[in-house]
Amino acid sequence: MAPAIVVSKNTICAYEEDPILTATPAPTGIIYWYKDDKTTFIQNGLTLQADRTKGTEYWVSQEVNGCEGEKASKSYKINPEPANPIVTGAAVCEGSDVIPVLTTNLPQDKWYGDALATDFKGTGITYTPEVAAVGSQDVTYYVVRTLQGCNSDTIPVVLTVVPIPTFEISPKEHLKCQSDAGEELKAINLKPDYHTNPAVSGGKIEWFQKGIKRGEGDTFIADTAQFLPGSINNITARYSVYIGSKTCKSEEVLMHYDVRRTPRIPIVNALPVCLGEYTEASDIIEIPILSMSEVEWSSPLLHNGDKQFTRKITLNGQQLQDIGVGNIPIEIIAFDKDLTECKSILNDNIKVSPMPDSHILGREKVCEGTIEEFYSVEFGDAANHYKWEVTGSNVMYSKDNLSGATRYIDWGKSGVDTISLMVTSPDFCMSADTLIVYKAKYPIADFDWELPGAMNIAEFTNLTIQDSIIEQTIDGVLVMLEVPYSMSWDFGRSYNQIGREVQYDDRKDIIREEYMYGPHDVTLQVTNEHGCVNTITKNIFVDIKANIEMPNAFAPTNPAYSVRHFQPVAHGVTKCEIWVYDVWGNLVWYSNEVEEGIFVGKWDGTYNGELLKSDTYIWKMEATFADGKPWNGTVKPNGTETKYGSVVLLR
Repeated sequence: MAPAIVVSKNTICAYEEDPILTATPAPTGIIYWYKDDKTTFIQNGLTLQADRTKGTEYWVSQEVNGCEGEKASKSYKINPEPANPIVTGAAVCEGSDVIPVLTTNLPQDKWYGDALATDFKGTGITYTPEVAAVGSQDVTYYVVRTLQGCNSDTIPVVLTVVPIPTFEISPKEHLKCQSDAGEELKAINLKPDYHTNPAVSGGKIEWFQKGIKRGEGDTFIADTAQFLPGSINNITARYSVYIGSKTCKSEEVLMHYDVRRTPRIPIVNALPVCLGEYTEASDIIEIPILSMSEVEWSSPLLHNGDKQFTRKITLNGQQLQDIGVGNIPIEIIAFDKDLTECKSILNDNIKVSPMPDSHILGREKVCEGTIEEFYSVEFGDAANHYKWEVTGSNVMYSKDNLSGATRYIDWGKSGVDTISLMVTSPDFCMSADTLIVYKAKYPIADFDWELPGAMNIAEFTNLTIQDSIIEQTIDGVLVMLEVPYSMSWDFGRSYNQIGREVQYDDRKDIIREEYMYGPHDVTLQVTNEHGCVNTITKNIFVDIKANIEMPNAFAPTNPAYSVRHFQPVAHGVTKCEIWVYDVWGNLVWYSNEVEEGIFVGKWDGTYNGELLKSDTYIWKMEATFADGKPWNGTVKPNGTETKYGSVVLLR
């Protein structure tokens, strides 16, 4: 009997390998394979690799015990590979949310997101990608056609993403004066450049001014009549490119067209400069220039004619003195700080006029109650106008009513007042001055005197009263101004007419003067710094009293300092001499020291630096009192007087 045949795959696609046929013989059978004509032998064996070039039907038989049995057949089918889909891609502008449709030519075609056809997207003639899947790069999809279980090639379909076109405007910013013509603007750096890029079928540049389209093309001249002077005017442009039927537009590009107003003509102070107001070479005169714009100025008479970039016309006192009275020509240019060509010019003059004199001449320190105190201006001019004022309850007047440059004042009570004067010239040059006047009370001269120690030296103590000037400030605070004074002393001595001048800082010092016995008229004249004078005279009597006392013992080594010296007490003497002798008649100490009528000599008990022994020593004294009388000596118990005595030195 014929063997059974099994084929590995009954139907295959044209692009697949041919199947394998397998025969199942009897245990001792031999298999024979034949072509589809049943006679052409192919091979022996259990299996046969089909070969479509030899046909798709095969016959097989088996031989058992030398006899070949009947033949059986087996065939397989080859289905054709489907034709590849005919696809059409599309283009989309970057960032668009309207995604175009991709197409194929048969409804059974399948769409995939990858080349291995594992990311299935759908079936049909069309496919619309999701918006989220579209970025800035091209996106490729794949289409496969399946017929009778056989697939076509995987055909890519590209969704082309057209980048947003970009470009620049040259210049990016533009600065023009109000009167200038419009400037040509250019679109540059086009990407993609529709002039040269073959992928782009065309393009255009649109220009907008104040939001309205004003032109189209690679260049544009702005309509300056549409601009608002003094502000920044915006011009925008947009670039569109064509890719097939698709139009992609750029973002609008902005440029600033800054139109500056023509500066207003500057203004300068028309008042004249008063020549006499600036007397020092270092004085600076500044004349402001009023302008909202930047300015420069120059004058052939100033700064060597060089341009000055300040808002003040400046010159110093020396320049003004050199120029003198007259006119200073000046040229001022107002210009835009960013566009110097945008400017306006002023040609003017600065008038230099003489300055009227207003310096007040007169005394600043007066006594209260002074009348007809004269005040004036040194260089008066009848053409000038003079305005005088004085504070307080003082009387100011003119005696002739003709000259405005002089005034008299009757001053009132003590205090502080101010004279003020404003002078205006015919050219309206104005000057002013003030003079603060201090009115002091008269001093009350007084002094006291004494004869300390009953000597011929008189001591004088100043008791003068000089009231301060009391003034109340605008804040209500009382201010006391001390009034210094000087003193002139006449001590009333016909035998010594030398007086003494004492300044204010020494007013509290005690004055000591030597007198002879008898009466004297002492005069003190006090003059304060305001010139207010007061005098007082007092009679003093110099009654010189003298006294001499002699100690009888002393102890040089005693702890008590008061008993360590032998020191006679003698007051009111002009001359005093003391001699001390030991018991053998040797002179051991002598002194004639007198200061201001007082004997000041003292013996410490030594001789040639050696302390003498305890003993009795003899003294002798000669003295003359201030009244010229001699000292007669000490009174002894019997009533007689002696110039000798003894003193005991104790150790």
